[in-house]
Amino acid sequence: MSIDGHWTIRFASVTKDSVQRESGGILTFRAGHLFGGDTWSHFSGRYCVTGSQLTFRVAVAIHFTEGTSIFGGPLVPYTLVGSGELSRDRRQLNALVHVEGDEGIVMIAVLSKVLEPSEREQPNLRTGNVGQIIAAISSPGRGSNSRVN
Repeated sequence: MSIDGHWTIRFASVTKDSVQRESGGILTFRAGHLFGGDTWSHFSGRYCVTGSQLTFRVAVAIHFTEGTSIFGGPLVPYTLVGSGELSRDRRQLNALVHVEGDEGIVMIAVLSKVLEPSEREQPNLRTGNVGQIIAAISSPGRGSNSRVN
């Protein structure tokens, strides 16, 4: 079973004794690449799955500078490296993450898969025409015209 799809992520910076700060965001896994973000930053990187073990390396870039880093202090770009064990159904992941070059800066992350990819419902942005793409994002249940029940 593939892990491709959209995942929520909850993460916390930790010290030997306690959780320091917590935050969350969204990640999309697709064919060895991952993308996502949170309020202050966006992520891009690569991942590899071997059996039930997932390893990853992610560049974190800042798009809003007004916040405070999960590690305390100002927001700055950095790279995260981590690994974790996928659940049997491949819909949950608990990971241990550190800042590349400083194994003392550690986070724990809990990921949950929230959406499976559906090629049939997605327009092909490379070969689809503009009308197909607009129709796909405007159809009921998708895009800005969708209603919340």
